[in-house]
Amino acid sequence: MDYKGLDSLPLELLMIIVFQNVLTKDDVVNMCKTCKCLAVFFRALILCVPPTYKINCKQSIGSISYSPDSRYIAVSCVDRKIYIYLKCGYLMRTLTGHRNTINSIVFSPDGERIASGSSDMKVWIWDAVSGKQLKRLKGHTGYVWSVAISPDGTRVASGSNDKTVRIWDPESGQQLQQMNGHTDWVQSVAFSPDSKRVASGSADRMVRIWDAASGQQLKQLKGHSDIVWSVAFSPNDTRVASGSSDETVWIRDAESGQKLKQLKGHTEWVRTIAFSSDSKHIASGSKDETVRIWDIESDQQPQQLDGQVGTVASVTFSPNRKYVASGGKDKTVRIWELENGRYVRL
Repeated sequence: MDYKGLDSLPLELLMIIVFQNVLTKDDVVNMCKTCKCLAVFFRALILCVPPTYKINCKQSIGSISYSPDSRYIAVSCVDRKIYIYLKCGYLMRTLTGHRNTINSIVFSPDGERIASGSSDMKVWIWDAVSGKQLKRLKGHTGYVWSVAISPDGTRVASGSNDKTVRIWDPESGQQLQQMNGHTDWVQSVAFSPDSKRVASGSADRMVRIWDAASGQQLKQLKGHSDIVWSVAFSPNDTRVASGSSDETVWIRDAESGQKLKQLKGHTEWVRTIAFSSDSKHIASGSKDETVRIWDIESDQQPQQLDGQVGTVASVTFSPNRKYVASGGKDKTVRIWELENGRYVRL
C-alpha cells in the first residue's frame, strides 16, 4: 500500500479511516515506520486499536506499570530489560542497561520518564519516549527491590536489601535522604498522594511511614506476622495498605495508622497490591496464582481472577480504572477489563 500523503491527514480523518476498517492494524503500524509524521500515526494506533488480553514475554516478570494515560504498559523481566508496549500488545521499544534483574519500574506522573530499581544496586531514570538513560542513581549497597516517583514528580524513593529507604532528586541524581530503621530488607516503597510521606514495607514485618523531606520516621505500624512485600497509599490519601507473606492484606488509616480491615482469602504469600484510582478497590496478587479484587468499602467476598501460573509478582490498575494487569513467573502479562462492575478476561 502507498502511504504517501497520509502523514498530512488530520488525526480525526485518519481515525475514521481506521475505524471503518479501510486500514488494518498492520497498515497503521507500517505507516508509523514509513511516514514522516510519526506522532500522528502512533497516536492513531494507540487510540484505534483495542487492548490485548495477554502479552507474552521471554522471561519471568518482575514489575508492571501503566502510563498515566493508560495507553502504554511497561514491563520489566529477569532478563534485565524493560519492554514498553502499546495497550494492543505491540512492542514499542526495549530499554537495556541494567546488569541484573529489574525488580521494580514505575512511570512518572507526566508519563515522560520511567524509574527502575535493580539487583545491580542501581536506580535508573529513563526517557520513556526515546528510551535513553537520563540518570543512574548510585548509593545502595544491596539489591533495589522497589522504586516510586512522587506524585509531584520531583523525587524518587527506593528500598533495598541494605535495609534503607532513600530519596533522590531525579533531575540532579543527588541523594536527598537516607532513612534508617528497618532491621531487614526493604521490599516496597510508596509515596503519599501529597508527596510528603513515604511508606515502606520490610522483611522485618513492619510498615513504616516517613517524612519525605526530613527523612524522619513518623510511624511504625506493627501487625503482620511475616514479610511485608508491598505497600500502597490510596489516591484519596485516607488509607495505607500492605500485603504480606502472612497471606493477608491490611488496610490502615493513613493519618493515625489504626487498623481498619484485614483482608483474608489468599492461601499463599501476598506479593503485590495496588489501589484503584477511585480508592474503592484493592487488587492483590499472590503466590497462590490468583489475583483478587477487593471492595474495601464492603464486606463482600473478593472477585478472584484466575489464569496466572506461578507467583503473581506484580498487579496494577490502569489509571482510567478500565483494566487490571498482572504478571509473574509464567512470563505473561494478563489483562482484565471492567464490565458491569466486574473484571473479565478481554
